[in-house]
Amino acid sequence: MSGGLKWALTGISRVCCPKRLMARHVHCSKPVVGKTKELIVDCSKKQEWHYQTVRISGTTVERVDRFRYPGVHISQDLSWFRHTNSLAKKARQCLYHLRRLRDFRLPSKVLRNFYTCTIESILTGNITVWFGNSTKHDRQALQRVVRSVERITHTELPDLQTIYYKRCQTKARRIVKDPTHPNNRLLSGRSPLPCGRTNTSGERNEISEDNGWSAAAQRPDTGVIYAPAKRDDDNDDN
Repeated sequence: MSGGLKWALTGISRVCCPKRLMARHVHCSKPVVGKTKELIVDCSKKQEWHYQTVRISGTTVERVDRFRYPGVHISQDLSWFRHTNSLAKKARQCLYHLRRLRDFRLPSKVLRNFYTCTIESILTGNITVWFGNSTKHDRQALQRVVRSVERITHTELPDLQTIYYKRCQTKARRIVKDPTHPNNRLLSGRSPLPCGRTNTSGERNEISEDNGWSAAAQRPDTGVIYAPAKRDDDNDDN
């Protein structure tokens, strides 16, 4: 088992210890316990573990292979195809209203504001959680929606990759400025990373595109991970 996974499981066990579950169940009604689901994420290759059934006050918790929380479709294999497919369908439904506004000959600024408030908010919901680990095929399906909006509004729109980088950088700055955040020590360099690597001063002083660092992914097992951003001049050298 990797160090990052052990670190994540330790934190989960502290939150979900039996005493806290029982104390929380005392204040909950029985229908709430019936809505509780169990999702097992097994990262081992063999996956031959036999997991014990979870019971809360004699009630068996249903085990599922996927669930939605909150607004994000989480699968047992941590694939995001179902989630991105759902986002693409919802966003394409809003294209009809955008075309109707275009037929009324509204200015491009109004059409773009409609896109930002409706379609973009759908495509970028919780983007820091799932976009970094999504496949190229999933990203292309979402980006096709953005290109359709560009043809309708005749304006250039930021791609989802750019929005993802900016959201991750903003979130990282907030974590660094908040000493009460659980990941503050992780990003400020006062503790080693779950993988055993320690932050250096050059990585934690500034989180911006100027020094070539941007958020690569936010994974549930290791928290926020940073990696060098690819610059245009690097691609030219290759």
